[in-house]
Amino acid sequence: MQAISIARILKRNSFSIVILILLGIIAIGSLLPMWIMIINSFASDEVLANHGFQVWPQNFSLKAYMQIFAQPEFLFRSYGVTVFITAVGTVAAVIITTMFSYVISRPGFRARKVLSLYIYITMLFNGGALSYYIWVTRYYQLKNTLAILILPLLISPFYVLLMRTYFSSIPKSFLEAARLDGASEMRTFVSIAVPLSLPSIATVGLFTMLGYWNDMYQALLFIDKQVLYPLQFLLYKLLSNQGIIPQGGNYTGTVSSPIAQRMAMGTLAILPILFSFTFVQKYFIRGITLGGIKGE
Repeated sequence: MQAISIARILKRNSFSIVILILLGIIAIGSLLPMWIMIINSFASDEVLANHGFQVWPQNFSLKAYMQIFAQPEFLFRSYGVTVFITAVGTVAAVIITTMFSYVISRPGFRARKVLSLYIYITMLFNGGALSYYIWVTRYYQLKNTLAILILPLLISPFYVLLMRTYFSSIPKSFLEAARLDGASEMRTFVSIAVPLSLPSIATVGLFTMLGYWNDMYQALLFIDKQVLYPLQFLLYKLLSNQGIIPQGGNYTGTVSSPIAQRMAMGTLAILPILFSFTFVQKYFIRGITLGGIKGE
C-alpha cells in the first residue's frame, strides 16, 4: 500500500519533479564557472600549467593572493572607487527612479503620458557611441572624473516603468484617504507609497547596485588615470595586460601564475556583491512579481 501511494504521489507530481530537476541542473551549471574561478585562485602554478582548470584544487596555494596583497594600494584604491560610485549612484538612482515613477503613475498628472512616452523611446533609440563620447568629453567635460562613472547609470527606463507599474497597483483608496486627511503629494509619497513599495524598491536597488559594481564600459571610454580605475576595469586591464599588477614576488619571494592572479582578482571582485545579495534576496522575486501586476 505504501509503495502504491508513493507511486501515485510521484505520478501526480511528475511534472513538478522534472521542472525541479531541470532547474537544479541549470543552477549547478550557472554556479560552476564561479566555483571554478574561486577554486583555481588557490591552485598552484604546476597544477594550472600541467592540468589546466580544476574542479577541486590540488597543491593548495596562496601565492596569487600573496602577490596581489604584497602591494595592496592599487587594489584598495580601485575598491574605494567602486564602493564610492556604487553607494552614491545606487542611493541617488533609487531616489530619482522612485520619485519619477510615482509622478508618472498619478492619474491626475497631465504630462504623465508624454513623460512615459519619452522614457519609453529612450529604451528603443540612442545616439550611438560616437556622439555619446563627443558630448561627454567636449561639452560636458566629464572625462577622468568620478561623475562620469555615476551619471550614465543614474536612471534606467526599465526600472522606471517597473516602478510605475508597481505604484499603479497600490489601492487608490490609500492615496485618497491620505489626500482627504490633508497630506501633500510629497507626504503621501513618503508615508504611503514608499512603505508599500519596499519590495520593488529593494529589487530596483539591487539591480542598480549590480549595474554600478559591474560597470566597466564608462571607465573604458572615459578613464585614463589609474587612480580612478574601478574594480571591474582594473580586472579587465589585468586580463589584457599582466604588467598592471606590481611585481609582488619581489616582496613575497614567490611568483604566481598569471592565470591564478586573474582568478584571485575575479574572486576579490565578486565576493562583496555576492554577500550583499543575500541581504535583499527575499525581496527579489516578490518585487519582480508584484511589479509586473497591472493595477486598476
